[in-house]
Amino acid sequence: MSRGEAVGHAIAALRLGRPVLVEAAERVGVASVETATAELLAQVDRDAKAPLLLSGRRAEMLSLSNAREAADPQRPVLVAREPWLDAPAALALSNPAQDFARAPIGPLRALPLPSPDACAAALELARAAGLLPALWLLDPKAASGSATVPLASLAGEALAPHVTEIARARLPLEDMPETQIAAFRASDDAQDHVALIVGAFGGKPPLVRLHSECLTGDVFGSLKCDCGLQLRQALRLIGTAAARCSAIFSTAAVPDA
Repeated sequence: MSRGEAVGHAIAALRLGRPVLVEAAERVGVASVETATAELLAQVDRDAKAPLLLSGRRAEMLSLSNAREAADPQRPVLVAREPWLDAPAALALSNPAQDFARAPIGPLRALPLPSPDACAAALELARAAGLLPALWLLDPKAASGSATVPLASLAGEALAPHVTEIARARLPLEDMPETQIAAFRASDDAQDHVALIVGAFGGKPPLVRLHSECLTGDVFGSLKCDCGLQLRQALRLIGTAAARCSAIFSTAAVPDA
């Protein structure tokens, strides 16, 4: 398995709520606080002892920075598992969006961090998966058989957001040149996006529109917005430009008699 494939499998595992092993000098097993189910945790953390791995910035927001183990906001912080720190409490603790909605949580206690580089890489992996940078730190033996990613695979640009084309097909449209539809998936949030590729521009810069999705305007012709009108006008202009470029390209390709 290539490095890219290992990273992709690890990201997919975290999104599905499965554990991941980061291979380093000291292996680190993790599971997402956001997606790991109670059933999974009962299997990989039977004694409910797994501590909570957070970013240094988040720990600072939780007033943990006065502890020696949490003094550097650039380093991950390991929070001791307390009897009250169950899955819902951990999610509330990890999610900044709940800071003004939840009751005070604590006390919190920071622990020495094993394999800091692997823990930092695991948090970056969670971010690349579009998840909160908050992980249960598991016993590597309990997480054996999980998706495994070498620490070296997580260096450099390996986790930089990117899009991947996942499907393409012809899509005939009324009064338009030959058109294709292509679907792309973003690596950071797993959202799918589509592009219409109209005609052929013969190597010239194409006319492009970036259109926001609007079901009511685009599909149903809602009068509360002009999204549908904008889309149809943009397609007409792109179709006209594509047809003109195709004609020029075809003419230029015909040798003189």
